[in-house]
Amino acid sequence: MQGLKRKLVYVTAYEGIGLCLSTLGLALLSGTAPSNTGPLAVMITTIAMVWNFIYNTLFEYWESRQATRGAAWPGAWRTRSGSSLPWWCT
Repeated sequence: MQGLKRKLVYVTAYEGIGLCLSTLGLALLSGTAPSNTGPLAVMITTIAMVWNFIYNTLFEYWESRQATRGAAWPGAWRTRSGSSLPWWCT
């Protein structure tokens, strides 16, 4: 899967799970039936899907125009001791 098809499958699957969880969460928090909180969850999920799609498309366009692939600075994440591990792992 490439391009638009891949994006649509991933966004739909992710937001479908989010829709179910947010409907149930809103129903539990408000003490009403999921049929009452469902429309709000659908609106929130739709806004999230549109924003996610636009942001990812713009980011991938910007990323494709960059001359450097990968990390811009090879040693950018290294500590003073030369380790690339965080301080709590050393």
